[in-house]
Amino acid sequence: MPKRLIQTLALALPLAATFAWVGAEALARRGPLEPSPAMQSAAPTKMAVVDLMKVLKSTDDGAKWNVHINDLQRAIDEETQSRRDDLKRLEEEVKKETDTAKKDAMTDELLRKSLLSEEWLKLKRNELDRERSLHWQAIYRSLRAEAKAVATQNGIDLVLIDDAMDELSIDDRANQSRESQAFAQMLSIQVLFASDAIDITDQVITRMNNAASAAKPTSAP
Repeated sequence: MPKRLIQTLALALPLAATFAWVGAEALARRGPLEPSPAMQSAAPTKMAVVDLMKVLKSTDDGAKWNVHINDLQRAIDEETQSRRDDLKRLEEEVKKETDTAKKDAMTDELLRKSLLSEEWLKLKRNELDRERSLHWQAIYRSLRAEAKAVATQNGIDLVLIDDAMDELSIDDRANQSRESQAFAQMLSIQVLFASDAIDITDQVITRMNNAASAAKPTSAP
């Protein structure tokens, strides 16, 4: 090792040891580190949960939407069956017709009505899908607004959907392995347990029903 490097190390090592000793002495006098004033003054987060399934079953607005959508579905089913019966009747008439020209004309009419029925059904299914979407959007807006109101009144910082399950639900007929079903459900759960003491579902439902009663009637539901 070069002589100059040896001399440099001989001078540097005592200095490093001195600095380390001074630092250790300073930390010892200071004592253990304490949380900052901001950390000391921060209050614990107050949380609450809402049972979504109970909300969907118990709100007046949800019940009205269900009646509206069920009525629409029933009307579509009845009209669909009527159109099918009409097509079946026309098909039987085509089979019985012996005149070639009339048979061809009736066949064309059968095809036209069949195509019109298919297009009508597509439009009605789209209408039903739109109404169902509006249903969930309305429920979500009301749920969020009233949960926020309850939280604000009670000093609650965070409201979660209580999706805790006692057991995972496995459908043997599903086009998915049992393992995949169980694993997917487990990954989707956000809350494993919530005490009744932080459940604000009933308060939210009451506010949602009161808001629905006070609202002006709309075209749907």
